[in-house]
Amino acid sequence: VNVEDVNNLVVRLWPNPSEDGSLNVSVNYDSDITIYSAQGVAVFSKTVAAGVTTLNTSLAAGAYYVKVRNENGIFTNKFIVK
Repeated sequence: VNVEDVNNLVVRLWPNPSEDGSLNVSVNYDSDITIYSAQGVAVFSKTVAAGVTTLNTSLAAGAYYVKVRNENGIFTNKFIVK
């Protein structure tokens, strides 16, 4: 579980690594989630409500970056799909 608590933005991401590309996201504010490939190309995007959401990304195995953005800040973390 990755946790960031800066400027009242609390983000949790799990599992990481993911076996099937699914990712659970817990945020304390409505947020825009964007997943980028290692080359910087946006490959998945969704707006989620505060709380826990499961993202079924269907991403191929590889390394990605998850960006969570809302009115309180931006959180970025590496995400691995096995």
